[in-house]
Amino acid sequence: MLGLGKSHKSWKWSVYGKHPCARDYVTIGEEDVVSQAFFRWIEAGYEGLGPEVKKRNTVYSWRFWAKTPKDEIIIVGLLKDSCDAIGRPYPLMMIGAGTLSDWQKQWHLLPWACEGTWMQMEKASSRRYADTTQFKEELALMRPPKPEWESCQRQAEMLASDSPKNDMFPHIKQNAEALSLQSEIIVPLDQQRGESISSLICLWHILMRNYTNTAPNAVFMGGEGEQVFLAVFARALGPRDFVELWASSKIKE
Repeated sequence: MLGLGKSHKSWKWSVYGKHPCARDYVTIGEEDVVSQAFFRWIEAGYEGLGPEVKKRNTVYSWRFWAKTPKDEIIIVGLLKDSCDAIGRPYPLMMIGAGTLSDWQKQWHLLPWACEGTWMQMEKASSRRYADTTQFKEELALMRPPKPEWESCQRQAEMLASDSPKNDMFPHIKQNAEALSLQSEIIVPLDQQRGESISSLICLWHILMRNYTNTAPNAVFMGGEGEQVFLAVFARALGPRDFVELWASSKIKE
């Protein structure tokens, strides 16, 4: 479902959905084929949600990355529950698309490379703005992921060697193999193994890379509160996937 018009060296940033800085839907930044495809995905998926999900008080938030038909271009984004100035709920998406050298070979290191960008998105999306102009100014300050793969690899090796993860190998291998057969996996991240959520996300990326060389089409990391999930898609995203992410409390391992 995702496409590109042409390759650009610079990153493009855009926002779509609802935010308290406006009384209705907002579209901020540089729209292109990539962002428009994701925005349509939200619209189609949100229409498929039941009224009880739309009216809930919980806040879901998902970090994600996704590939495009252009090998050198990657998508990095944030998708979260939000509302307009009147309080009407609707998701908010912040998305960046641009070049990230060698990411297809280093996709297992993306949690480290993208951490700064995701943190900046989360802060920007949570701030109070007087109007959309202030949000646009904040969007202009976004920093793309850093392809510092050697540093990321060192961090990955340290995490892998220091983590009490031996009992995770069969579990992750089973799900990685299932991905090749089912084209998707959605699993809860269990903190009882002695790891933080961020460490578990990194470990899953590292160990999945051992069982599959090809980068997935999209990876979502998040959920609500202590209910955190990893969703990996080896196919194009569809409206059903949005519905499943937004009702992830019903997801079973």
